[in-house]
Amino acid sequence: MTAFDYVAFGAMIVVFCGIIYAVIWLGDMPAKIAKERNHPQVSAVQAMAWFGLLFTGGILWIVAMVWAYYEYAIPSQSPSIATLEAEIEKLRARVDAIDIDLSKSEDAL
Repeated sequence: MTAFDYVAFGAMIVVFCGIIYAVIWLGDMPAKIAKERNHPQVSAVQAMAWFGLLFTGGILWIVAMVWAYYEYAIPSQSPSIATLEAEIEKLRARVDAIDIDLSKSEDAL
């Protein structure tokens, strides 16, 4: 074997390792983006990215990228227990008032 053969073999190994690295980098990219953006479904985005990259020719990988960038609406902060109890007491008073009005209307008939 000549020196040229060794150089060519080394270049093939470097290219092969580069391709492996690129596939791993692309497969993890949507999950990393979703994690940085505090996406609630990081694991699902990662699974779709790998499945799409390895089995569907990249179609589902594109969907995973879009999904990673999707903005979820943050739900408003839930009310405290004291606020909920006060609301329940208001509703009970209202139901009692309606019940009294109904009993008066029944007596009038």
